[in-house]
Amino acid sequence: MTDAPRPVDQGALIARVQRAARARGQTRPAADAARLADYRARLAGAPELVLAADTAIELGSPRRRSAHAVLWTAAPGLVVDDRFVVVGPDLDAAGAADRGYAQLTLLEVAPGAVPDVARLEAQQFLTRHLPGLMARMLPGRLWLRASRAAVSAGLDFALLAAALRTACRAVAPVVCAVECVFGSGADDDVADFAALAAMERVFGPDPDSRAVAAAVRSMRGAVQSLFQLWDAGAPMVWYNIGFGSDLVYALEDVGPVPAAMLAALSSIAGEQADTEAFIDAAEAAGYSSECCSADKAGIGAILKGLYPEPACILGVNTPCDSQVSIVNAMAECRPHVPCFAVDVPPYQGERAHRYVAGQLRELIPFLERHTGRRFDWNRLRATCERTNRTSEHLWQWMEWRSAVPCMQPSKLCAFTMVIAIALGGSAWGEALARDLAADARAKAEGGARYFTEKVRAIWYQDTVWWDLQLYDWMESELGLVIPMDVFGYYANEGLIDTSSEESLLLGLARRMIDNHPMARQFRSTMDRYIGDYLVMHERFRADCGIFAGHVACKHAWGGLGLFQESLRRAGIPLLVFEFDMFDPRVAPRRELEFQLQRFVNDVVLPRKARGDLRRTP
Repeated sequence: MTDAPRPVDQGALIARVQRAARARGQTRPAADAARLADYRARLAGAPELVLAADTAIELGSPRRRSAHAVLWTAAPGLVVDDRFVVVGPDLDAAGAADRGYAQLTLLEVAPGAVPDVARLEAQQFLTRHLPGLMARMLPGRLWLRASRAAVSAGLDFALLAAALRTACRAVAPVVCAVECVFGSGADDDVADFAALAAMERVFGPDPDSRAVAAAVRSMRGAVQSLFQLWDAGAPMVWYNIGFGSDLVYALEDVGPVPAAMLAALSSIAGEQADTEAFIDAAEAAGYSSECCSADKAGIGAILKGLYPEPACILGVNTPCDSQVSIVNAMAECRPHVPCFAVDVPPYQGERAHRYVAGQLRELIPFLERHTGRRFDWNRLRATCERTNRTSEHLWQWMEWRSAVPCMQPSKLCAFTMVIAIALGGSAWGEALARDLAADARAKAEGGARYFTEKVRAIWYQDTVWWDLQLYDWMESELGLVIPMDVFGYYANEGLIDTSSEESLLLGLARRMIDNHPMARQFRSTMDRYIGDYLVMHERFRADCGIFAGHVACKHAWGGLGLFQESLRRAGIPLLVFEFDMFDPRVAPRRELEFQLQRFVNDVVLPRKARGDLRRTP
């Protein structure tokens, strides 16, 4: 096997983009070199900064939909050189001055060539290529301002296409053809292209994409099933992220609705602006800014009326103290809806299991009374048997992710948390766990190579949900792999005993306390918190640790000193930084990239070269 990365040809996605664009838009030739030179001469000396007062047209502003992507293929003839397709009005056409915007650059490269995609993506920053045009780039978003002088001088998409063609060929001689797709106008005109650009960000780094596709398929299936129940008038049960859907499935035709569902779905789907709008709505309504952004986003979605009305509300004080806030908020937002609170104690063992199991038994008649559905112990047994199969798949998945190198995308680690919260006990959860394990095994046994693994880290604390593609950047640019994180670690504390009613409830209680990612570590002692990290470090053959400090996780920050000291004594390098897992406004991606680059290049790799790291062979 070779360590050389395998090229990721995106021909299939390019064909899909072309079909969508040509069906709705107009195909035109790019401007020739003489016209491009003439425009640049006429606007020579124009300021790079285009102020609002000088703006004729704004494309992809924060108020509108926006997307951009660079796609490449070695398939000859697929990309039509010096052509572009525009969906919506051109820049010089009459219409709204503030428009949605999509810009997809399609490239054909020489056979066997692997282009420098990062350099090609940088060419989307058109300010340096076209005077009178100001550009800002953010992950998945491109925001352009065209000055009045630029539009008067003839700026249009033909010139943009010519500038992109020239820039891409200049930085990448392997580029043989350049075709551009522009979407301009109402948000609906660019929505399809935004979705296709999001597909490139999600699927692009993994050519097989089996596990990522499985995650999307399972989440879509679960949401569609929920919509079907909603449309049929079925009762709904709201709950916070510490609970899980297993017990709800023992009631026929009842919909489980995790309050943070829209925060996760919006961020994963690339609609980060929606997540931030939910957060802002909660804070504007008076909910504490110190509350977890996952919970604030859930509160905001409730305030905006985006969830089906509940028959009842379930709350639990785990995995963290912030959960008390969202349970109170759900009860405040729906004061006439009955609420049942489960108290998980700050200790472990048989005593804790029996204490919580007793509350789950009291919960059953509450659910029957307020949903109007009969609780079926046989349904619960079947649900728990499915949960057991899901658990076994997850344990196999973790074993395959411990392989060196680990080529399954790092961003998939956190989806164990999705299974625990939203898909527990469902066919969708079992299918996702099975597919994750099968994909990890296929990559390990097949010797897949998409990048060169240089450093392995355990990501402890919270996932960067607002930009999961950060993990792709870590892999491709730094060789940094996350074989496991705290959201993905599903501790093997045994299966649920389905032989009796009592054993079923005890098994669910143990799962809530000892298996549930986060709850196991965050609602526990620092001994378990540190101990689990050390187990993960050895099991997944890590070189270092990353404490991704979500600002709202006060429990973790409170124990950070003990954690740092334990890793120092063990000889394990640790990076600590502060951010917010659902809100990039706290610490944007460039800050995280700087911290990660410095840590990998200046700390871990030199120590690894000296053999000065604790690691299991």
